[in-house]
Amino acid sequence: RDLIGGVIGIIVFLYYWIDARPSVYIYSAVLLIATLVLNPLTTHVESTYRSGQQFGSLANIKNVQSAVYFAASFLPMIIGYLGRIIANGINIIIGYILRFIYTPYRHKSHGDLESFKDLLSAGFPLLITGYVGLIFTAADRTYIAMELGAKDMGLYTLAGYCITLFSIIPTALNMLLYPKAATRYGETGRPSSLLPFWGKSIALFSIVLIPLAIIAYFLLPICVELVMPKYVEGIQAARISLFTCCTYIYMGPGVVFGTLKRNWGYFIASLVALVLFWIVLLG
Repeated sequence: RDLIGGVIGIIVFLYYWIDARPSVYIYSAVLLIATLVLNPLTTHVESTYRSGQQFGSLANIKNVQSAVYFAASFLPMIIGYLGRIIANGINIIIGYILRFIYTPYRHKSHGDLESFKDLLSAGFPLLITGYVGLIFTAADRTYIAMELGAKDMGLYTLAGYCITLFSIIPTALNMLLYPKAATRYGETGRPSSLLPFWGKSIALFSIVLIPLAIIAYFLLPICVELVMPKYVEGIQAARISLFTCCTYIYMGPGVVFGTLKRNWGYFIASLVALVLFWIVLLG
């Protein structure tokens, strides 16, 4: 994935360079190359922490990475869009370096064909499902950009922040649940052994997400007026997005499907939702 991503990123960079696009395109293409090359490697290395249940070490790494990214996040205030690109690039690079340095398991062999087939059967559905999900999360923004305008896109930024922030929570919780579910299934070999995760994950995600969404709903106007007063008009869209964030509860039971390698149902549902979105809005 990192090799293919790198090639795609370089092609985009060369296209912008040859076409004499503005500098923001060129710098963004460089960030795209770093993202497509390092993100798959970061995901691969991070899986060693989760599989070994080294959550303490991973948490420390994420804390350092978040602190560095927080400091770099002030760069856009100083040098504009270039600061945003630099901040994102620093976050990606630091994230990979820290995970690689402290990984609990080092590479010792090149594997074999059977191992590759097993990884492909488990990983490919996750890869393609994640890609469709990524497109779906950007569908609303592309529609706004095409049919409305730059101001509306800017105001919608608040809603994007809410969705991005809340998506971190189920991802973090699943880092705890996946290794435990995989261990349970590996010990028993019975899908029924994962039934407790179904109810417990729904309860856990509901207890965490719903109260946070309610609190954010009422605090959002106050925070925006104090910190981002120019985005007050975007509060309503951001509040609506908080209802969407509550649907992330589904990601809890998703642990069971991921452990059992039954991700095609979710892929089909995501694809149908994406197609319906464009049919309804553009039809």
